[in-house]
Amino acid sequence: MIFIKKFEVIDPKKSYVLMDFDHTITSHNSISSWGVLEHSTAVDPRYSKESLDLYLKYRPIELDAKMPYEEKRAHMVAWQTQVGKLINKYHIYIASLSHILEKSKGFKLRKGVPNFLSQMYILGVPVIIVSAGIGDFIKIYLSNEGLMFDNITLHSNFLVSDESGLIVGFRQPIINSMNKEGIDYTSGIGNRNQGLLFGDLPSDKSMGHNLRTINVGFCDESINDLKHFQKEFDIVLTGGSSYDELGKVMIKNYKAK
Repeated sequence: MIFIKKFEVIDPKKSYVLMDFDHTITSHNSISSWGVLEHSTAVDPRYSKESLDLYLKYRPIELDAKMPYEEKRAHMVAWQTQVGKLINKYHIYIASLSHILEKSKGFKLRKGVPNFLSQMYILGVPVIIVSAGIGDFIKIYLSNEGLMFDNITLHSNFLVSDESGLIVGFRQPIINSMNKEGIDYTSGIGNRNQGLLFGDLPSDKSMGHNLRTINVGFCDESINDLKHFQKEFDIVLTGGSSYDELGKVMIKNYKAK
């Protein structure tokens, strides 16, 4: 179902798209890009146990709509820092990432994503993916699916390794769900002034900080408050809503297959 508070037809020649990845491009029941390591048979199971413990501790905090911004932000930094230490602790190598992704449960895309991304490429609309997840897995997956088009720019957390290829941490600064407003997108946007922003958390709206955007939120009603999403987003999609449904009514010249 789609709930619309604010509506605007997007002209491809004037527009750009900002998108979160985990649970926005992927479905609410997909593993996250952080979860690839937890759910891969190619990774020491002790990593999965320790990482899952961190998830159970910090994910409810990430979803807490009442927690003050700065307090939540500090928790997100702590979460990512501890996961980075775990990756190094269990001696994971950069060359093994494709194999690790292959041996995981893999990602599950939301309905209409392949067609939507293909159409944005055909229409020449810049797509900027801003993810607090692990960018290496996102890039590998989109490339394998034939969806890493030339119009896509990916801002995320990328792993760095030493001379042997052993992963030692993340490229700085680390992106989390609470600091996306600090990223400069202007080189990818140019003089375009119509933004369509997609996210699954109210904090994802910070991707459009100081930009003119129509904000679209994907609300999984089993864990999120629909009324809160309706207040925070211009458009809210629930259940099995498809990107194609939105594209057909909002993006001029969009043709869903």
